[in-house]
Amino acid sequence: MTLRAAALAALFALTGCTGFVIDPPEDFVVLEEPDGGPFALRASSADGVVLGVRELPGAENASLTFWARAVAGRLETARGYRRTGEEAVRAESGEEGRLLAFSRSEGGEEFTYWAAVFPAPPAAPLGAPRLYLVEAGGPKAAFEAARPALKRSLRSLRID
Repeated sequence: MTLRAAALAALFALTGCTGFVIDPPEDFVVLEEPDGGPFALRASSADGVVLGVRELPGAENASLTFWARAVAGRLETARGYRRTGEEAVRAESGEEGRLLAFSRSEGGEEFTYWAAVFPAPPAAPLGAPRLYLVEAGGPKAAFEAARPALKRSLRSLRID
């Protein structure tokens, strides 16, 4: 490998790195996102329950309450979800988060959806704040069976 190729490979590896680690449930398979996709991590069970993590730009003056309200509002008004619960959660690395629970009926079938928001400080001294959105969803019965494992995964989030 030439020096130029090695440098490009290193640059690609650095830009593709995420600022988090999460432990998906043991019976989930980690999926590759085509063309990068919107998720930094996506995993699925054989029963159609999915877990995904998005790493997004945050905002200096945006609080956890702001992000929870913004995400809930978008899901309720633009996507037709019904909020069924909300609770405080904490990442393994210490960040405070908010877990929002929703349900939705589609084609006569009930689906459960979680969105957990974790605002995080900049990864570097001159970096920007970040927002981690951990999502899980699937058919209600399958989701209920996976709920304890999904909760463990959510709490395993470690933000760098």
